Amino acid sequence: MMSAPAWDQGESSTVPGIGHGEHSFTSDSRVPLEAVISTAELARRETRPADYEAESHALTGLMDAMASSSGNVLRTLAETALDLCGAHSAGISILEEENGRMIFRWHAVAGRWAGFIGGTMPRQISPCGTVLDRNCTLLLSRPGRHYPFPPEVSPPVVEVLLIPFHVAGEPVGTVWVIAHDESRRFDAEDQRLMTSLGKFASTAYQVQQASRALETELAARKRAEEALQEADRRKNEFLALLAHELRNPLAPTHHALQILRLWGANIEAGKAAIDVIERQVSLVVRLVDDLLDVSRIGRGKIELRRERVELARVLNQAVEAVRPLCREMRNELTVALPTTPLYLNADPARLAQIVGNLLNNACKFTASGGHIHLSAVVEGREAVIRVRDTGIGIAPDQIARIFEMFAQVDTSLERSQGGLGIGLTLVKTLVEMHGGTVQARSGGVGQGSEFTVRLPVSIEEPVQERRPPNDDSLPAPSGLRILVAD
Repeated sequence: MMSAPAWDQGESSTVPGIGHGEHSFTSDSRVPLEAVISTAELARRETRPADYEAESHALTGLMDAMASSSGNVLRTLAETALDLCGAHSAGISILEEENGRMIFRWHAVAGRWAGFIGGTMPRQISPCGTVLDRNCTLLLSRPGRHYPFPPEVSPPVVEVLLIPFHVAGEPVGTVWVIAHDESRRFDAEDQRLMTSLGKFASTAYQVQQASRALETELAARKRAEEALQEADRRKNEFLALLAHELRNPLAPTHHALQILRLWGANIEAGKAAIDVIERQVSLVVRLVDDLLDVSRIGRGKIELRRERVELARVLNQAVEAVRPLCREMRNELTVALPTTPLYLNADPARLAQIVGNLLNNACKFTASGGHIHLSAVVEGREAVIRVRDTGIGIAPDQIARIFEMFAQVDTSLERSQGGLGIGLTLVKTLVEMHGGTVQARSGGVGQGSEFTVRLPVSIEEPVQERRPPNDDSLPAPSGLRILVAD
């Protein structure tokens, strides 16, 4: 297989000679264009008789190729031109834009140059460019004397007959046949045949473009249909899951109310029932809050109320909120926070929601007796928050979709622990609204998981409260200061 030709656009070129080996010359030594144009010779040469039977058979084959969805119409056209004209090579060149320049690409090549299919030539140094500029048939004799064909384009060209073809009145390409030696000379019959084939080339090119556009449209529609089907599937799963999740806390709440009614003055039983109601109502509230947040995200209604916040304070709030769940699940929670204050320009409520959702997930998907670890460090200008657990882990094929809306990972835990599949979507959305990123990692099923949140650190200096110097009129501070470390 021959490689595609590399065309030299420089001031000097090495081109194949016509039966005399290779010749090197500069652009000044090339002969003028008119010296290689021999179109007038077509009328003076003896013309062979037309073979209408062969022509009819060839055109029938072309129409069959155009009607076939699997056939390469342009290749069939090039082979037809080769056969009808008795040429040594034939092809179809189409004008395209590539890297900001106009080039001709050989979309179909037959005969001795068949190995050069896909080759390109800059428009300004191509015989095809001259044909489109003049918008007429051209016969070129030994064009290598003017056009810089590279050495690998062999055998050399003795004659080339080029016919332009048009789409919507605009010339977009050429059909050409080549004679590589003196045994073949093109005539008026070749011109007639090529003109007819040029009309076929126009239609074939339009069919090819329409086919590609249709394939692209069908592929896009298929992707859109699959996306709609997937969205519909997730919606149905979500609605079924929503009903399931909202029902779960209602049953123990109802039972707790029955206990309160039956036991009446039994204080201990009443307290236990109240604790159950409080936990389950909190769960329903959290589910409804998540649903409301998803709705706000879809409508673009979530707004951050940013302020200068100290990261450890927000993380401790999230930890305190999740500790009851950890105790209920009998999981150990350890926390490692920076020893020096670390400030962020963030919405403290949303930041606590981000970490709280991650901790809740870690707790729910970690079997009893597991371990959950929350840490925060500074890396460059980023605060890096990591939530790591020893839970069920995430399968490799599910990592990519873990943050998608309504995504549910396969789990061996009870379905009631699965949530609505929107918590991580909220996490990702809120983190990105803060200008950060979130990533999930897991060694696989049963290997635990780790979620890493990166947020930009505030570089502003904290505002210090100032007192007027030596102002005895201000009351002296009284009382004690107490620092509570949990």
